Order: sequence, then C-alpha cells, then structure tokens
Amino acid sequence: MIVAGYCVLNEADWLELSIRSIYEAVDKIIIVEGAERNFWFSCSPDGLSVDGTEEVIRNYPDTGKKIVYIKHGWVDWQGDLRNVYLSMLPPQCWFLLIDGDEIYERQELAFAFSKVESPEFRNFNSFSFRCIVFQNDIYHGGFIQHIVPPKLFRITPGVDVGCSWLQRDRREGSDDGIHIRPVIRADISDVILYHFGFARNWTRLLNRDIWLFKYLVSRKEFETASRRFGVDKEFLLSMEDSKLKDFMLSLHPLYLLRTQGGPMRYSAPVYEGDYPFEKEIIEKRWNEIKDKEVQCLI
Repeated sequence: MIVAGYCVLNEADWLELSIRSIYEAVDKIIIVEGAERNFWFSCSPDGLSVDGTEEVIRNYPDTGKKIVYIKHGWVDWQGDLRNVYLSMLPPQCWFLLIDGDEIYERQELAFAFSKVESPEFRNFNSFSFRCIVFQNDIYHGGFIQHIVPPKLFRITPGVDVGCSWLQRDRREGSDDGIHIRPVIRADISDVILYHFGFARNWTRLLNRDIWLFKYLVSRKEFETASRRFGVDKEFLLSMEDSKLKDFMLSLHPLYLLRTQGGPMRYSAPVYEGDYPFEKEIIEKRWNEIKDKEVQCLI
C-alpha cells in the first residue's frame, strides 16, 4: 500500500496539479489542514486557509475514493499536523511526504515506486529524489545543488517514521520524534520533484518571509534569523508585529515591482527543461495565480 500525506495551508495555487500528479500512483491521500499559531496573520480564526484550499480539495474528482481530508486548525508547531496523518498509517506501507506546491511527473513517480521494491533497495527505508526549484515564476529556476531530504519512506512495525528535517521540533528539552530511526537512505536521482513554492504572487512571498521571521524568533534561532534578515538579536526581539510588513517591504522592494515587470526577487537562470505536465497546463495555472493576492493582516 502507498499512502501520501499533505499538510496544507493556503495551498490553492498548485494543490490541484500536485494531487493530480500522484493520484493514480498511490492508494490513499491524507490531507491535513491547519496552521502554526505564529502564522495567525494569514489564516481564518480557526487556523485554516483563506485562499480557497478547501474548495480545491472538495472539488477534486476523487473517483477512486482515495482522499481523506481533515480540517485540524491551530497547532503549536507544524510537526503536530504531520503527527495527525502519521497516526493514520497502516503498520506496513510506503509513505510519500508531499507538499501542496510539489508536483511529480506521473510516470516517473510510478517508476520510483517500482524501483524501491527491487532487491537493490531492499535494505533502505527512506528515499530522496532530485529537485527542480522554480524561482519567482515558472520560467526561471533549475536543479538545486543537493538532493532533497527524504520524501518516500518504508513503514514497518516498530519503526519511528519521520518526515523532513524542516519539521523537527527544536524546542529545548523536546524530542522531535518524527524521523525514521535509524535512517538508511538512498537517492533516486532519475526521479524529479518539481517545486513551485517560490512561483507565487508577491503577497504569498511576503507572507512566507513574515512567517519565517516569527518562526525563527519564537524558537530563539537568532543567529539564523540575523543572517537571513541582516539585523542583530536586539532588533529581532524588539520588532513589533504592526511593523513587520513594512520592514519586509524595506528589505525586498521587489515585492512591489512584481506586478510591474520588475526584476526577480531571487536570481535564477532561465529554465529550459521539461515540466511535470504539458507546459500549456503549467502556464495556464501560473497566469491564474500570479497576480492573485491572499490575506495578510500584519
């Protein structure tokens, strides 16, 4: 059995294509919707999406009755959302960790599932793929320099399952408790994950940076935050929520130039490779979302 797990919040941009890319290759899809409390400025009062994510999920043609949708709401950290679908996994299965802005080429994903069943990979329990990251739009980007964290996991009885290093709970005195122990990892470099997380409208990019600022400060990761935003610890601690939006705009005036054809926020080469669907499908979706704003109350 192959189970895919999503944690989603405001993922209406790319979620339908993401689900479509994996639907035929998996047996079950668990989608958990919710938010960390420090992302309050871009959520409903219940900690849910405000961009039509629920409509995308409910309107998907689930002909195989594969999709389980859970509206969870507020959590203290994102790992709590992941624990919801991890608790629903059968004792023995394959688990695909996927985000709402990640898309696969369907035949490649099916190939990956068949490959990990071969004797060559029998002793491995986690698998990584290559990753193409699109920057600022669908026309710029390329392979990142490293293989992404594990995305596919072999679940067996008695094994602590895990997800991604991005979701570990780093609070003092806590056990992250969500990664496979021990990790026996293999890289499958001929399968590509297409990441559209930075192919967004300017408000989404702004929200992402505001959330990152609050996330790092709340976890006292001051060195990382100082390096990322170019300010010292005292500035980080003194920043008021009401001033965060203007601060981010002062760092990245290209947010405001985005809809005026300004230069890219992130420097990336022109992308000349393949897409997970026909280019016309990706372009149509991009044209629908590139100027669509979402809620930002901060």
